[in-house]
Amino acid sequence: MTERDKILHRLAEVFKARDGFLLAIHQNPDGDGLGSMLGLALVLLGMGKEVTCYCQDPTPDYLDFLPGKEMVRTAIAPEASFQVVVALDCGDAARLGEAERLLETAQVVVNIDHHVSGKPFGDLSLVDVSVSSTAELLMELFERMGAELSYEAAVNLYTGIMTDTGSFRFDNVSKNTFRAAARLVDAGVNPWEIYTACYHSYSLGRLKLLSLVLATFRPALKGRVGCLRADDEMFEATGTTRADLEGFVDLPRLVKGLEVSLLISPKENGVFGVSLRSNGRVDVAAIAERHGGGGHRSAAAFRTEERPEKVEREIIGELARVLEDL
Repeated sequence: MTERDKILHRLAEVFKARDGFLLAIHQNPDGDGLGSMLGLALVLLGMGKEVTCYCQDPTPDYLDFLPGKEMVRTAIAPEASFQVVVALDCGDAARLGEAERLLETAQVVVNIDHHVSGKPFGDLSLVDVSVSSTAELLMELFERMGAELSYEAAVNLYTGIMTDTGSFRFDNVSKNTFRAAARLVDAGVNPWEIYTACYHSYSLGRLKLLSLVLATFRPALKGRVGCLRADDEMFEATGTTRADLEGFVDLPRLVKGLEVSLLISPKENGVFGVSLRSNGRVDVAAIAERHGGGGHRSAAAFRTEERPEKVEREIIGELARVLEDL
């Protein structure tokens, strides 16, 4: 039995034998985080388990169609305790928000993720950076458990795989990704419906926000890097929020010859978020880790209190050294 087989076996035992689960994902939820959490929650509920879902930030509008989204709480009672805490799609426990404190009191802490992380945690960890998404990892676990997937669980898991692979376009897609997606289609998922729900649901405000963000586009390093900015004035002018920026950082990569795109946007209390995307040849997770963040080779992010102008200069300087060797 391989080490991976042992971990999958032990995880299956925990999910079957234990009760009182808290499922938690990272701040600023995305399709893989929410889809994985809700998919797992629905499977556990189907097994008769008691489940609480937590995310510090609310569900973004484009994911409002996900079955079970009403289960997600944005706060945890101070006196709450759980037998098992499951962290999903989160490479750093600090990004779990309020749920981080419960890692100390849980009987078992499970970490299921596919991000590069310099801060591993959990009593049981199923972490594989070669897998497309946390949702795909869960599909492997569910197969091992012999768990039945409802249509509602399948919608969530398919959404996780689809969004984290750029609709099966990114270099993190493997034959196993398609096999997992096929099993979810067998469970009743309609790929076109999920794609439409995620990507054909722009509000007029979001479209206006996109035009303002794209107007900030600035090429650097002879067109090999593309920089975007967003600010609070844009959100106010368009009636949008930070969640409406989802996917915007990917757009400069459509430019021929561009290797890396970055988007700097305000978060809260003077903090800025930096999102990085690569066309595959540059490991942006390594850059994000040097700034206290993380991710995977083609998609990563970090937070900073430095001004956007300074951060942009620093990142371009780092990329200049990396791109010299390509």
